[in-house]
Amino acid sequence: METEKKTCKDLVEEKMWERSSQLEDLYDIIDDEEKTTEEKDEAFIQLNELVLDISLYRVIKVLLSTGGPSDWIEVMVDDEG
Repeated sequence: METEKKTCKDLVEEKMWERSSQLEDLYDIIDDEEKTTEEKDEAFIQLNELVLDISLYRVIKVLLSTGGPSDWIEVMVDDEG
């Protein structure tokens, strides 16, 4: 039996779609008026348990060229600068 070797890109994309589907399913439950309060609460708890950290950053965009395909550098700055 031959196993398929996936590239890093394939693995990242697969995980991204899995997570996207998981989040969408939870949001669908929370927004569904036909779901019970208990079902909505459980979905909200599961959603909150996914969060490991929340960080706030400011993004500074340094434009290097315009027209055609423009290019720029984005600098992320945290509370410490």
